[in-house]
Amino acid sequence: MNALITQAFIAMFGLYVTCTLAVAQCIPASNKILIIHSYHAQYPWVENYMKGIVSVLNNQFKIEHFYMDTKRLPPNRFPIMAAEAFKKFLAVKPSGVILSDDNALKWATPMFKESNCPIVYLGINNNPRNYNLLGHNNISGVLERPPLKRSMLLMKKHLIPMKRAMLLFDNGTTASVLKEEIFNNKGSVTLGNTVVDIFLIDTFDRWKETFTSKNKTQTYDVIYIGLYHTLTDSKGNHVDSEKVIRWTSDNSKLPIFSLWNFSVGKGRAMGGYVLNGEDQGVRAAGRMLEMFNKPKDLILPPVTGEEGRYIFSRYELKRWSLTLPKALEEHTQWVP
Repeated sequence: MNALITQAFIAMFGLYVTCTLAVAQCIPASNKILIIHSYHAQYPWVENYMKGIVSVLNNQFKIEHFYMDTKRLPPNRFPIMAAEAFKKFLAVKPSGVILSDDNALKWATPMFKESNCPIVYLGINNNPRNYNLLGHNNISGVLERPPLKRSMLLMKKHLIPMKRAMLLFDNGTTASVLKEEIFNNKGSVTLGNTVVDIFLIDTFDRWKETFTSKNKTQTYDVIYIGLYHTLTDSKGNHVDSEKVIRWTSDNSKLPIFSLWNFSVGKGRAMGGYVLNGEDQGVRAAGRMLEMFNKPKDLILPPVTGEEGRYIFSRYELKRWSLTLPKALEEHTQWVP
């Protein structure tokens, strides 16, 4: 057995043994909220949803953080980070816990299930049923659904006729769930009259190769960029996401749409109908307040976050000689 996996197993087993009885009793009426993040503090999605959480909770609660860093660490480190997150939980003794994104939910939730602590999740792409989260009166949350279908229909209607589109993702959890749910684990799907080819990629070299070769062998009208934050180099080291998006923009022969707001801007994607992390944060913080104020035995089902908003880069639109129609421009949030 891999040494890291063994270490993780020992750490988690030790926590279960020593804390099973203590968990249900370790939640005082405090003013602390613990946020367990799947990713790292500088990840744009984290920065975005934190704006929303802080806008709702900051005046009432002290917010503590734990970052699992699963965009940059290898998967065999995830259970170790989850065990560390649980140690943080026991040390902080919060009134409530927010679990951000699928990796935190997958790895940390089993430790919290017997707790009486209110738990709210956000940024979840998978079905909560797959994490055995339904039917608990202390667990609720906000689902994240990248608006691929709606985005393509809107961009095709208002901006660019598209018969075929390339969709690029890293090989993280979000990409795997989207490929399963929308593409039925196939490489292509037809949305409306547009054929969409999806590529899940693990290294930056393969990203470059796929981006270049597929543009030569297929006739695409646009490129959609999903997530690109788990790519590694030839030595297995994490590649900075800024480097990836700027290389992609610099080397593209086609307009690039995005599905998340943090990918839009000069030297990035042109824009589109995108998710905004701040909306998820506001909704999750509001759900936490509802958890505090509801009858104890009431089960609050998960809700879906705001579907999306129009965000475009003035620079990138000009670069591609495109102009938004007035019907779209009136509802657009502009970035450089």
